[in-house]
Amino acid sequence: FASDRGIFAVPQRELDAARRLLQELALPWEALLRSIEASVDRNTALLAIEPDAGRQAMQITGEARDYLAILKFVLRLEESQALTRIHLLNHQIREDVAERPYVFTLAASWGAVP
Repeated sequence: FASDRGIFAVPQRELDAARRLLQELALPWEALLRSIEASVDRNTALLAIEPDAGRQAMQITGEARDYLAILKFVLRLEESQALTRIHLLNHQIREDVAERPYVFTLAASWGAVP
């Protein structure tokens, strides 16, 4: 590309995208995922993990047998110390499933992962 910054100048949006990608690649994925997976028990299941590397935050969507199972999952996440500021954003009973599990979404942040 040619511009006033030189022949090989890269557009700012491409630089921003590359910076975001590098932030995501630099995440301590193994430690984070290990901590989250270790918090799952027979009463909970993970459905999705959506990280936001720029904010050092993520949303976790899961399913639980009951509300108490959600609370216990949150406590186990807090004990792992890999995530901080864990908040239950929403939960609802799935009426369309015979077992009537709860679907829930949590927000959390991470800092230095042990």
